[in-house]
Amino acid sequence: MKGFNKLEQGCPDGIPFSKCKEYMKKANKTKRKKKTNRKKRSVKRTQVPPKGVVIRKNNKLYRSDGRTLKLI
Repeated sequence: MKGFNKLEQGCPDGIPFSKCKEYMKKANKTKRKKKTNRKKRSVKRTQVPPKGVVIRKNNKLYRSDGRTLKLI
């Protein structure tokens, strides 16, 4: 029988093997603490319009290259 030695060592005396197996299963299950994942704060970026769009902002003209607004 596989694991007979383990059963013999881990169980208290006077318990039948079927109860001992249940006892060993309960003993093996340990509570694991949940790791709390800290949410990374995302940097809020202003939405940039498609490439080539001209926008007036604070009385200045900006042209979009698809990623950033460039002052004209």
